[in-house]
Amino acid sequence: MKLLTLNIWGGQVYEPLIEFIKSKRNEIDIFCFQEVLNGIKGEKSEVIVNAPNAVIDIYSQIKDILLEYNGYFVRTQYEEGLAIFIRKNISVTKNGDIFVYRYRDSMENKDVETIGRSIQYVEFKIINNQFAIVNFHGLWVNRGGKDDTPERIKQSRRIKKFLDNTNGTKILCGDFNLWPKTQSMAILEKEMKNLVKDYNIASTRSSLYSRFFDKNDRFADYILVSKDVKVLDFKVLPNEVSDHLPLFLEFN
Repeated sequence: MKLLTLNIWGGQVYEPLIEFIKSKRNEIDIFCFQEVLNGIKGEKSEVIVNAPNAVIDIYSQIKDILLEYNGYFVRTQYEEGLAIFIRKNISVTKNGDIFVYRYRDSMENKDVETIGRSIQYVEFKIINNQFAIVNFHGLWVNRGGKDDTPERIKQSRRIKKFLDNTNGTKILCGDFNLWPKTQSMAILEKEMKNLVKDYNIASTRSSLYSRFFDKNDRFADYILVSKDVKVLDFKVLPNEVSDHLPLFLEFN
């Protein structure tokens, strides 16, 4: 099976993003997207406030492209949230989301640090194997960059608890908003393999990321897999369709 995860940045790099998704729809079995907007065309986003080119109905537009997939969208704040698209020939047995920081629509006074964060999941069986795919967009805070904070450590512990209580093969992916050598990452890595680390990935950010790069700033996105996942291929794709780069995983 093939999985792709990407923070789509609200669809700001619109045409390249749409063409990229079209080019991958015959190859990828599962798409996991973060920073997805599912609002009404013509309205302005109330969440991605510093993104003048954000596409308010990008989820609907992607859904129209991925006709051979079932789409699942979960909200975090107003029209913004997480989305998973999974091929219709894969029978999903369970799906939903669980908040790991605050709660839905929790933003206060347009302060993005108060936006709730959830993990989205789908579960399915192939032959006798149970799989759980978990899509995550981690807490963003201005203080401390992507380093540990008490909120992030609590967030990681809640995700770890969910994974521990989930049966079968597990894949956790998305934009974690964490540096590699943090306690928050170490919590998530327990009994999981960090493919970004294992494959010596140099960066998961595109040249469109405007913040000053230091060594740590090149990391935000990860795929972690349980030890029973057979990884056939893993790589960061070079396509510049967001300020993040797409991560690709082939597994069985």
